[in-house]
Amino acid sequence: MSQQQLQYQWRVTWYDGDRIIWDRFIDAWLYAMPQPNCGWTYLPKASALQRFAVGERKIPVAWKNNKAIYLEWL
Repeated sequence: MSQQQLQYQWRVTWYDGDRIIWDRFIDAWLYAMPQPNCGWTYLPKASALQRFAVGERKIPVAWKNNKAIYLEWL
């Protein structure tokens, strides 16, 4: 994924419906990560970047029970 692509808009959608859009991937990634040690499973950042690089647009980056947090490349 190029540096230019990392500057596109990124939307984070939390399991409770809270949504926010970020201009930079790293800001969206950090916002999408719930507090550690709370039982969440996380997708490794390298895996997320790889999935976006092959064309996926919306992926779950953290999940637990029936809850998920999504990162979407707009």
